[in-house]
Amino acid sequence: MGKKLVIDLDICRDAGNYDLQCSYSPHNANQGIIRLRELATYELVCRRCEERSCVLACPVQALEANEDGILSRYNLRCVGCNSCLHACPFGTLLNEVIAFTLSGCDMCPQLQAGEAPVCVTSCSNSAVTFEEIPDPLGKDMYLMGDRFAVRSKHWQRIEDEVVPQS
Repeated sequence: MGKKLVIDLDICRDAGNYDLQCSYSPHNANQGIIRLRELATYELVCRRCEERSCVLACPVQALEANEDGILSRYNLRCVGCNSCLHACPFGTLLNEVIAFTLSGCDMCPQLQAGEAPVCVTSCSNSAVTFEEIPDPLGKDMYLMGDRFAVRSKHWQRIEDEVVPQS
């Protein structure tokens, strides 16, 4: 399957602050890991509540859920009030709100050449790695696009089975 940038969400959650560097050219002081972590969290950790209290709590409609139930945040609308964080009953939303500019990751062009990006070489706790992805995917490994993978314990809703009354 080839090498991909891999973020371990469990290590990220435990580590808190990041000692990463980022080579994202439009904002090289930016830590693109924040945006990737946000996308992965919305995809894998968000519980996709039927009644979206986080979306309803946002006073400027900066959060919305798509048809698959995955959240999107519109940073130009977001005022950083953290209402969504307080409204989420599971604490899955991130508080790394970046005003005006979208924290980005261009998936470093050197990934195509097989070179490890700066975020990987500067990460001291292995929260971000550049590794060969097995086919089929290993346990707790999820693909997010062509060059990015996430390792995390994925939360899944288990629907209640309707048991016939006798």
